[in-house]
Amino acid sequence: MVDPILCLTKIDFSARGEFFHFVGQRVTVKGFTSIMPWLAVNEISLPHFKEGDKVEISKVELYEGNTAPPDYLTESELISLMEKNGIGTDASIPVHINNICERNYVQVQAGRRLVPTALGISLIRGYQCIDPDLCLPDIRSFIEQQITLVAKGQADHSLVVRHVLEQFKRKFSYFVKQKTDENQPKRDTKHCVDARSSLEPVEGTSAQQGESGQVVKSGGKRGFGSFIRTTTPYKPLVEKAL
Repeated sequence: MVDPILCLTKIDFSARGEFFHFVGQRVTVKGFTSIMPWLAVNEISLPHFKEGDKVEISKVELYEGNTAPPDYLTESELISLMEKNGIGTDASIPVHINNICERNYVQVQAGRRLVPTALGISLIRGYQCIDPDLCLPDIRSFIEQQITLVAKGQADHSLVVRHVLEQFKRKFSYFVKQKTDENQPKRDTKHCVDARSSLEPVEGTSAQQGESGQVVKSGGKRGFGSFIRTTTPYKPLVEKAL
């Protein structure tokens, strides 16, 4: 059986500079709905109009309403976002979700929706004020990419570990500085860096500016990419790019 076919007709109106439209639909081929009428589509008939026709406005009604915020994420939606952003594996994703529940950052409520707690919201807001990078998936995604490269034999394990530890050491120092600087009660975000700038590599590696996680080979040495975004004042390698 073929699918049903509809013919849609859209009529546009204008009145005192305001534009409106109305859509009608007519079934031209019933298809499988001829034997499954409960799936049939209702027709919406329209009067016959020609371009330029004028119609009388019978009444005007004004409706007021408020927009609603998007609903909380379900576990499955969170898993999809984690996979999209390169966070976790099939084995580790459930552990990550369980951790934020155990630490009381979120609570699982009706429909398996993850609702942030006051603690979780306060934690994120605190990180956003001090270093927004800590709230973004970029750093975790970068580490996951490096682990994958190590597993494929395309990056040296010890160099990756040393490099990542150095970046977190700098992150921690920057975090403490921002937290303890009483002369800056509010973080001045206009000086934040938002670019794909390469970071200072560990000694014994070579790197050039490029996509996050990209393996750069030069002179037989393996380098590895950069965090996509950084607000921490890392030294860029633009002047050292190969």
